[in-house]
Amino acid sequence: MIKKEIDSDKVVKAVMISKTGRFLVMRVSENEKYIGQWDLPGGHLIVGEDPIDGLIREVYEETSLILKDVTHRDLFMITDVSYYKVDLPPGQIKLSSEHDKYRFIKLAEIDDYGISAKFKKAIKRAFEYKPRS
Repeated sequence: MIKKEIDSDKVVKAVMISKTGRFLVMRVSENEKYIGQWDLPGGHLIVGEDPIDGLIREVYEETSLILKDVTHRDLFMITDVSYYKVDLPPGQIKLSSEHDKYRFIKLAEIDDYGISAKFKKAIKRAFEYKPRS
């Protein structure tokens, strides 16, 4: 019997910040629900999946990048979404079919990209966020 993975209603997203202080956004492709909107890497957890494992899986599926050293200290919540502030890992981005473009933008450019209010809030919070020791 093949076990089918079922998506939960829990969502994890990564605010991936480069060493130059830019963050990654990706544009949703035509074959997806939010066509043309700018998105953060991440998505729905599989039922029973650890949030960090799910974040690593989703980021890899969408970008081909492998997150390292993600901890629960990197977590902050906004409404029902778990966001993780993470360093941009090395490697070349290869987008999945869910997205058709990506950009690294400065915080000062956030209003130039039509990023949703909830993602703007998460991105700004990530730049201010200091994990507890």
